[in-house]
Formats: sequence, structure tokens, C-alpha cells
Amino acid sequence: MSMDVILRSATTQAVITDWLASRGMIDAAGVPVRGFSYCWWAGSGKFVTALPVTSGTTIVTPPTFLPGFVMLAQLSSDVRENDQITNPSDGEQWSRSKLVAYVKSNGSPGSIDGISFYTISGVQLFRPADVMTWLATHGIPGHEWSGGNTF
Repeated sequence: MSMDVILRSATTQAVITDWLASRGMIDAAGVPVRGFSYCWWAGSGKFVTALPVTSGTTIVTPPTFLPGFVMLAQLSSDVRENDQITNPSDGEQWSRSKLVAYVKSNGSPGSIDGISFYTISGVQLFRPADVMTWLATHGIPGHEWSGGNTF
């Protein structure tokens, strides 16, 4: 079983990769450890908050983006086994991760554009189900791993 997390930095991609390296998820070169995968949201890390408005083939209003960079990360196999909380309070995937529990216990809650998160060391951790709900509400396509995942 795997688990997805969505990470954001308001400034640079390096803030996220440095934090992941400090947690043992990637090495200094950005190579993920076995059982950890990641990709930048939409390939660039840019998270669309409003789709462009077009008239024919002309862009009338360009898309808008959440400031900073967003990463979709997946914990599976070896990482997931070491990360798992065996008896979570609510049984939800989000509550079964030691990484998430650490961030929730030591980070600060916040929200941006109506999506809640926890911040630690300049990295914001979003609950994937909240992000997917926000995207659906705003009519913006989502981003998930091939084969999907159940949040």
C-alpha cells in the first residue's frame, strides 16, 4: 500500500528537496530512496488556481498559479513500512504516517486559497483529499499517480 502527500514551498524547489533530504527520503543529489517517489506538480511544480480564459485560439486571460512550487510525493514499500502507524485514531491514510504525524505535531497549521496545510521548516504539507476536493470544486484537473490512489 502506498500513501501520497503534497508538499509546497512558497519560494524554491530546493526548500522541499532539502527538507526531504533531511528526513532521509532523498539523497543530496535528489535521488529518492527505495520506496519514495516524487514529481513536480504538472511537471513544473506550478499549481494552477484559475484556468486561462480563451476566445478561439486567443488567450484572453492567462492562467493563475499558486506562488512557489508544489510536489506530489508517494511513500510505498520500504518507506511505507517504516513510516506506518499501526493503530491510528481514525483509520484514514493521512493518520497512518509517522511523517505526517511529526509535521502535524511540530508544524503550524495554516491555509492558502481555502486549502488547509501544516508548515514546518518552510515546507507546507497538504492532505491530498483536500487538494483534490478543492480542484474539483474549481473545475481544475487533478494530478495523481498512474493507477490512482485512495486517500
